[in-house]
Amino acid sequence: MGAMRVGVTIRNPADQSRSWQGTFLVDTGATDTVVPPECVDAIGLEPRAQRTYELADGRSVRMNVACADIEFLDDYVAGLVVFGEPGTEPLLGTTALASMGVEVNPRNSELRKLPAVRLKAVTGSRPLTFSQAHGYEPLPELLQLETLPREARTRIMNVLTQLAGSYTELDYSYNLVEPLLDISKDVHTDHYVHLLVEWDQSLDHFQSMVETTIMSEPFHKVFDLLQYILGHPRCPGTLIAEMKTAFGDSRLAYCIDDTGPPTIIPTVTAEEGRAIASSLEQLADAGLDGSASHLRKSAECINRREWADSIRESIHAVESVAMKIDPTAQGLKAALQSLGDRVELHPAFKQAILKLYGYSS
Repeated sequence: MGAMRVGVTIRNPADQSRSWQGTFLVDTGATDTVVPPECVDAIGLEPRAQRTYELADGRSVRMNVACADIEFLDDYVAGLVVFGEPGTEPLLGTTALASMGVEVNPRNSELRKLPAVRLKAVTGSRPLTFSQAHGYEPLPELLQLETLPREARTRIMNVLTQLAGSYTELDYSYNLVEPLLDISKDVHTDHYVHLLVEWDQSLDHFQSMVETTIMSEPFHKVFDLLQYILGHPRCPGTLIAEMKTAFGDSRLAYCIDDTGPPTIIPTVTAEEGRAIASSLEQLADAGLDGSASHLRKSAECINRREWADSIRESIHAVESVAMKIDPTAQGLKAALQSLGDRVELHPAFKQAILKLYGYSS
């Protein structure tokens, strides 16, 4: 991974008119942000305390610290800055990155903003066991696509069971609670297409109805059922959140996007999953709901192994955005030409899009 640098503005929180701009090295090995003496002098920052820091060469030194406004990537965060010695290169530490919801992409040496700032550990980053932490067992990795081991199936089943029923002392039984009651009835009559007279509101009925699918059937059948439940108009947010956690804890090569209708998205790596989720959120923020809908359909097609249909939906997502940029364009080729007049498009990339469009058509 090459060195990453980013333009940063440091402001005095007591006097916003006093600021200093510089190019900072993104240092994922540093906790706090380090500023040179000229920055401290320019904004009139006074030390508030001293901290002992361990340097890269192993030495421990006492350094002045204070709070300042740190601005980069068109956003800001209030954070601790360390007063560096003369000649110190400005360093942007991990605390500022995490507080702003920014991650480092080691593949292309770029910074990227997450759809949301994490208030807790990343979903799925369960604490390492003693054996994993000390090298007796390999570190956990994402499972392969189309893999849904029994552990994951059990977690999924447990989420549905724990949130679906409550104990009734009147008849000493467990019954479904709202809104799972309505969801259960629709799963029975619509998803499985069973007779309504065969449905009842007990938790046992709901469990027996979904257990065979979740514990025994192929992964895509499980996902069909989950998407029906999660996409139900009455599905509570807690169920979606708990199911996302179950997916992460199981290290599945899939994640659940809930920026729109909850959709199970295949991802080879956690980074790719966050990239897809981020793309869907950006499309939603820009009002490009049509393109977001095509991307979700593309993910569903991948889960069903419908490769050509997935490519078609992905290209339609591109076409939808391109036509939004230039509504007067007659087709994707003309829209890409119009886009190329505004920003630089690599010729090979443009040809690849058009060839995929031709294939999918």
